[in-house]
Amino acid sequence: MRRLLDQSEQSWIRCVLLFVFGVAARFPALQGQFVWDDAWLVRDNPFIKSPLLIPESFRHFLSLNTSSSHYRPVQNVSYFFDYLIWNADPYGYHLSNVFWHVGSGLLLYFLLQRLLEPFRERFAEDGSRLLSASAFFVALIWIVHPVHSAAVDYISGRADSLSFFFACSAWLLYLRARPVRSFSWRFTLHGLAAISALLALCSR
Repeated sequence: MRRLLDQSEQSWIRCVLLFVFGVAARFPALQGQFVWDDAWLVRDNPFIKSPLLIPESFRHFLSLNTSSSHYRPVQNVSYFFDYLIWNADPYGYHLSNVFWHVGSGLLLYFLLQRLLEPFRERFAEDGSRLLSASAFFVALIWIVHPVHSAAVDYISGRADSLSFFFACSAWLLYLRARPVRSFSWRFTLHGLAAISALLALCSR
């Protein structure tokens, strides 16, 4: 019991650290403006300006005004909620990008912990802590690495963060369902995992 409490406390602290480092690393992006594709994908996009048009996002490609063949309705829906709160203020869209990215990093941390669980039985307590710390540092590097600049700093690049977020959610739900004995609860978790996987596909 004491060990579980210690692990929970460590996970909580590490989540806070991942959040702080992730926001700090991407903070300069909050001052950015609409650039390149942002003009037609966000500022001039009719799909994001009314909840009545949300279903239309699932019937069309990414934008009506270009020849793009990308099918990303979830990306348009995410912009709708930004528009609902921030209207045309680019700060809000950049802030959402940061939160989607940091949220993806947190889910990656939890996913790595679950994937490393089978190896903990082969190690002593110190080795188990090392595996948990490894999951944290991999997630930390992933969150602050500049390779994700296009996905976070560029509003139109949000599709990558959305896809990763929902894909990680799907894997976590699936892994959570594996040891469950209750048929109804397992069916529910598998259904949620399938929905998350579908959202990931519709994001990218």
